[in-house]
Amino acid sequence: MKRALPLLLAVTAFIGGALIFIGRSRTATHAFDDDSAANTSPSGLSLAFAYLGHQPGSTVRMLTTPLRAGALPRNAVLIRVERSQVNDAKDSTSSDDDDDETKPAPRAAKPLLSPAEDELVRGGGRLIIASDHPGGSLELRGDADRTATKVFPIWPGLDSLVLPETRGFAPRSLPRGMHTLFAANGVAVIARQTIGVGDVIVVSVPELFENQNIGTDHHLALLAALTESGRPIYFDEAAHGLLSDEGALALLTEWRLGPLLILAGIAALLTFWRRSRRIGHADDDDRDTRSDAIDLVASLGALYGRSTSAAGSIALYHDALVRSVAAQSGLRGDALHRRVADLLHGTTPPAASDTLAAPAFQHQLTRINDAFRTLERTAKGGHDANHR
Repeated sequence: MKRALPLLLAVTAFIGGALIFIGRSRTATHAFDDDSAANTSPSGLSLAFAYLGHQPGSTVRMLTTPLRAGALPRNAVLIRVERSQVNDAKDSTSSDDDDDETKPAPRAAKPLLSPAEDELVRGGGRLIIASDHPGGSLELRGDADRTATKVFPIWPGLDSLVLPETRGFAPRSLPRGMHTLFAANGVAVIARQTIGVGDVIVVSVPELFENQNIGTDHHLALLAALTESGRPIYFDEAAHGLLSDEGALALLTEWRLGPLLILAGIAALLTFWRRSRRIGHADDDDRDTRSDAIDLVASLGALYGRSTSAAGSIALYHDALVRSVAAQSGLRGDALHRRVADLLHGTTPPAASDTLAAPAFQHQLTRINDAFRTLERTAKGGHDANHR
């Protein structure tokens, strides 16, 4: 458990830092743009946001991160309302009498749908683009009437719309498969295209949904028909610079790593719990650093066998016993020799020059080994500890 403590502290510090990072949110500090759901001015969409939020069964949120694959529910409705500060459509019409010098310089058109938007629509979502610069092949004209009439059988009870601006899409610019829902003076005001199991709806007059116009004519009915009851609704605020960082947890959830994280957490808890419970006797942390390997003992035995005689080996072993007794007991002189004699039970060691037969050598070796064992028991407080 002591060895696992640094790892446990590191994991705790990581989790704490992750929670701080996940809980931190960064939002835009500038004023809300026109057509933002957070803007309460006449050019904002706060009333549309509040109206949809009070409809039974509706869930309305602001999308404050760039749209990514799988970030929204499959049946979600994403509303993007954008209006340029300078309306170029009013300054140019489809009249063929205009000189080439008065026409604005052509700009590279952005694709109507990004890959993430295309995936959302194909999976069953609905994308509503209300903009005077939607992108793609759509071409804007400023010669529509003030009243748009429904030209496609959809949304019963909603037959006409009063337009704040006379702006529409040139019919020839609609992509293949996109059909007009509302038209005014031969131009498309609202058009729809089915892609996969979802659809894209483009609106040429984003001013329909602004606070200053949402309560007039049938604009609220149009908003309710576009969003449909029971579907989750999102206002795209990332297009207006209202961004927030959802943190690592949202990314991992989006990448569908939630089950893996839960499994890893359970495995970590089981590992710490398992290591905290000991099985059997505890390991001794004190490691023996002595060189008592078998091969070393055999080598030393062979060396002593060649360099000393049997009697000389017993004499050296006896001297080691005398030094050990002296170190343990502190005895010196005759008292030391009497204590050694007691341990050897009166056995007298031979002189180093004597010749010692094998049985006598074994007898002497056994007595000295027994003396060392007695000395070890005495050091541990055994029954020979109270000797005199």
